[in-house]
Amino acid sequence: MGTGVAMRIGLGIVLAFALWGCGPGGNTDPFAQLGPLAGEWVQGREDRGNDRFTVTRASLAAQGFDSPFLVGFSETRMRRAGLVQVAENRGVVTWQAGDASTLSEAGGVLTGTRGLGQDLYTAETAPVLAAMRGDGPMVYTRRYRHLDGLDQIVVTRFDCHLADVGPERITVFGQAYATRRFQETCRSGADAIDNTYWRDTDNFSYSVMRRSRQWVGADLGYILLERVID
Repeated sequence: MGTGVAMRIGLGIVLAFALWGCGPGGNTDPFAQLGPLAGEWVQGREDRGNDRFTVTRASLAAQGFDSPFLVGFSETRMRRAGLVQVAENRGVVTWQAGDASTLSEAGGVLTGTRGLGQDLYTAETAPVLAAMRGDGPMVYTRRYRHLDGLDQIVVTRFDCHLADVGPERITVFGQAYATRRFQETCRSGADAIDNTYWRDTDNFSYSVMRRSRQWVGADLGYILLERVID
């Protein structure tokens, strides 16, 4: 799928962690608790699905791991990623993989990536978050900024519409959650992207994005993000 702008985006969110080493009361560094990578960061398309991802909710509990934990799945490369929260600044949360590559999000809506090659530099989040809260219009404009092969920023303007699909109960890593589903449809010329968000309605603050399927770029396409530990 194109974006109406010539872009060569080499994104590859394809990290897999295996639990290793530390038990309760051990090293509180989340990376030390999760252990070494169980696979390489960037994989060729011939390695689709070869992620060796073995983390489960039970194995996290057995290791005494209680840091915020996010799992991503690349639909293009059929590989999963484990990420831990390493920073929060003015509502933007950064999640880091074992090689220091990162994803950033605000309220669960992706804002950017770093260290993955031709990154998603920024994506506007305020309009869609306002629409979800009910204090903004359901029709709005968003801009995605990508780095091209020459490290130049390319801006794509999307006209978007958010639909409140309604309540939906989902299961994340074996645990059920009550959520509200939102469907975002965006157009830029003849090109279109469709993002889906599941906001956790069990959570008192209503701020946890329990699951989302979001477009990152032309090469990677969509990733599925699931919040396992808050």
